[in-house]
Amino acid sequence: MSTAVISRNPTTRVVHIPAEWGSLVAELSSPEDPFGVIVFARTNGSHRKAQRDQQLADALHDAGFATLMFDLLTPGEEFVDAPIRALRVDLALLSRRLIEVVDWIVDEPGMSESGIGLFGEGMGAAPAFVTACVRPHRIAAVVALADRLDGATPVLARVHAASLIIVSGNDPNDLRSNEAAFQRLCCPKQLVHVASDRFTTTGDTDSEVSRLTLDWFSRTMTPVPALIGVDESR
Repeated sequence: MSTAVISRNPTTRVVHIPAEWGSLVAELSSPEDPFGVIVFARTNGSHRKAQRDQQLADALHDAGFATLMFDLLTPGEEFVDAPIRALRVDLALLSRRLIEVVDWIVDEPGMSESGIGLFGEGMGAAPAFVTACVRPHRIAAVVALADRLDGATPVLARVHAASLIIVSGNDPNDLRSNEAAFQRLCCPKQLVHVASDRFTTTGDTDSEVSRLTLDWFSRTMTPVPALIGVDESR
């Protein structure tokens, strides 16, 4: 699939996705007849990250993708969790949330035939791999941008979706964690380190992350082959 800009104007609406302990508020933006839908799995981030994610979403829309942007924790949960930081590291909770979102997309009119890609950022990266393992027929590609992926270690060898790991820091422990995760993956994969002398500003790094992500989804978002013996019952 080409990454050429084809200038599609997406329709955007706010949706409420049923989840345990309430519902998740998400923004669904879709051009007509999208190639696929990219789910942004994240916890509430800084204003800069929100700007970066929106620029990436705009580029994905121009390339013909729909996007679903949401936070794995509700604003109320983020507030309660701020002093203790327990929910945002609860991999089981965050993974269930993301799986619920993926299942909602499959049932949503106009989205059922679309391939699904996951952009897992920060604490959303490990749940993205868990979801790709649990829903192999539904997830075509994953992009992970996180300091560490230790929590996803048990499932990585069973991930079939084409996976890109982007490392944006220089901490040696984080680098080793991402490299170990990369080695466990048995799917089409790539590991890219964007924190180097070539990227002297935060904006440069964000632009490179967006470029890599758009290129990866454009090249890998194809129908997911059937996997014999896989049970995706809810």
